[in-house]
Amino acid sequence: MDDPKVFEALAQSLEKDYVPLDPALVRALLADFDTNDQAQLNTLRELLDALRADAVADDGADFDPSGMSGAVKVGEKSTEEGWERGTGTEDTEFTNLSHNLSSVGISHASSSDADGNGYMGNFEEMDGAGKAKHLGELFPTQSVPTIEFTLKKCDGSFARAMDVLLNLVYFEEGLVADGEERVRAKGVDAFDEAINPRGRKKKGKRKNGRSLHEEERSASEDPVPTPTTAQNHWQLASGDIEFISSRTNLPLKMVQTLYNKHGASRKATISAILEQEIEKHDEPIPDDPVLAVNVATLASEFPSLPLHYAAALIRITDPSTAKAHELAKALTASSGSRTPEATQPPAKIIPQYAPIRLDSDTDTSSSPMVRSSSSPSTGSSSATPLSSAVLASLRSNAFNSASTYHRKAGSDRLFGGAAAYYGQVGRDYNAQLRAATAAEADAHVASQSTADKLDLHGVSVADAVRITEEKVKAWWEDVRVREGRSRGERVAGGLTVVTGRGAHSKEGKGRIGPAVVRMLVGGGWKVEVGSGLVVVTGKVKK
Repeated sequence: MDDPKVFEALAQSLEKDYVPLDPALVRALLADFDTNDQAQLNTLRELLDALRADAVADDGADFDPSGMSGAVKVGEKSTEEGWERGTGTEDTEFTNLSHNLSSVGISHASSSDADGNGYMGNFEEMDGAGKAKHLGELFPTQSVPTIEFTLKKCDGSFARAMDVLLNLVYFEEGLVADGEERVRAKGVDAFDEAINPRGRKKKGKRKNGRSLHEEERSASEDPVPTPTTAQNHWQLASGDIEFISSRTNLPLKMVQTLYNKHGASRKATISAILEQEIEKHDEPIPDDPVLAVNVATLASEFPSLPLHYAAALIRITDPSTAKAHELAKALTASSGSRTPEATQPPAKIIPQYAPIRLDSDTDTSSSPMVRSSSSPSTGSSSATPLSSAVLASLRSNAFNSASTYHRKAGSDRLFGGAAAYYGQVGRDYNAQLRAATAAEADAHVASQSTADKLDLHGVSVADAVRITEEKVKAWWEDVRVREGRSRGERVAGGLTVVTGRGAHSKEGKGRIGPAVVRMLVGGGWKVEVGSGLVVVTGKVKK
């Protein structure tokens, strides 16, 4: 039986490490494992890692299929009520805004944090006038006195002032959903006709009274998807690179270099990676008996795959045999032409099975009526990728099975092998789930974006930041090649990144916008922050 003191110390340590999870859940799972067995504790941590990832993803998700996540429930206080409780003075409003940055997912950037980033460090070293000038370029909708006052209240810190102004832009323009009144002005401003137009409200009759930002916002909320052939080719190449990188554990840049070198061919790139792995080893078959068994299994499933290729696949994907299986399937797939239509969802597959011959004198391996399920075949026989929802369910079931067998292994050691097996299956499904979630986010954004506009509606904060970083770099490379732009030059029009106002986020507070702006500014990009959108105009000249 476990020592109560050891159990309590370990439970407290796990509760601190996995803060988003309920402490009662952590203790219940810990009770199922042997605290004296390090292997079981490792499996427990893997299970908790998966649960924490789900909890963080659910908390950071900004999309609700029902469309009701931004609605104010009965009994809850709206955002307008929270703002109306303020004192009305500019000093207090800015102070409260800077103290509540954490409520929208942005923390204060200290001096040490700013110095850790090259571009932020350069901004912090400027004088007050230089900081105010750059902040004015970042926030063209804010007045010069507002920017100077904000910089003064933040003790001259560029990063803190940027956070306050960023939240000010999103709060003053996007706190409520469309069709509702904007934040009420207080004091003398409440009687301004331009701010509070009088008269009856008639939907669709006040177009002349709408501001430019409101028209841009309404136009961006219902985008017309117009993907081009070039974009589809780009999506295809990006998908190939991510597929190979996620299964070989190689950096994206290295895979992209090999992919471009071998004519943008998935098969040729995988073959080149395997050839490099084969050169590292003198013996084609690994000495490890477990790896040798995996090589033999993979080779039997793919008869057309050379044995040394099967061994290389097992080595580069160890310990995940599922990744080796996927790479082998891609390597032995039919080499038909790949068109932009290949990125569209596959049609429904209706399988037709050939009858099995039971003749004893017939060689089944040479019979055309019998085909191995893993042998290469034409397009329609490839398996349809699993959705993220299915993968999440499979991962949860695998980890639950691992937990059950670990508990049984306390009385019967024979169950230890089953627990290890299901733990590995859970880890494989977890890797596939991450890749599937990222691929679904990429496809969703691509379906509602154009060449000069990137619409991030409907994806999580993490995916929005990742996609923006990739697309902005690709856009800038295209501009440099096409127009010969250099660092520091401004591109007319730029790239518009639609982040939304956060109407469907928790408490109606935008999260994608602040996160994307911080990433762009920290990466040295010239941006102009508007209401629900960010315009990237170029690269900062160091």
